[in-house]
Amino acid sequence: MPTALEAAPQVGFSRTALPLFVPHRQCEGVDTGPVALDAPDTPDRLATRLTYLLAMIEAGAVPPCRVIGLDDGRLTLADVLERKGIADADLSATPLLFTPLWGLSGFDRATVLTRYALP
Repeated sequence: MPTALEAAPQVGFSRTALPLFVPHRQCEGVDTGPVALDAPDTPDRLATRLTYLLAMIEAGAVPPCRVIGLDDGRLTLADVLERKGIADADLSATPLLFTPLWGLSGFDRATVLTRYALP
């Protein structure tokens, strides 16, 4: 979902949805289509969908990108980059995907962060 770096991510998604927020500058010319606020109609849990996405990125099955975990939905994307020490990320070199982690259980969060070392 295209989001300004100076904006906080949109809220209102289902707690089990896996929204991905991308800086506006990286979405120019891309039709992202309508945004669904609900989770998909599948039995998969949020952690399962996130782990699958991260595994696909790691395997090179999707174009390279950097996934950044969001801990606090009140922070702007720029604030998140600053707090994680990557404010100088080159937006022209690597796509950034921001995803909320607050919907994960403590166990799932620890598992995902340990396995994939998200910033």
